[in-house]
Amino acid sequence: MAVAETKLVAVFVVCMVVLSAVNDGVSKAEAGSEAPAGSPAEAGGETNLYKDCYETCMKSCTKDCKTKCDTECKDTEAKLKSVEG
Repeated sequence: MAVAETKLVAVFVVCMVVLSAVNDGVSKAEAGSEAPAGSPAEAGGETNLYKDCYETCMKSCTKDCKTKCDTECKDTEAKLKSVEG
């Protein structure tokens, strides 16, 4: 896969995660606080993007979920912030 194709796939995946999280509409009360220590949610700096990403990831995950979802959502949030800024 070429670099451009890889970036396109990454952008597509990020968009799908964000759209599914927005479409899901899980309330904060139902979700609980399952974020691992050191995550933006645990530190009180949780953003809606991170929270939605984390909730969506946890629903579809089957193995090593907390670490995987935390890392994936931190990366996704950082990428989107760098694009916006």
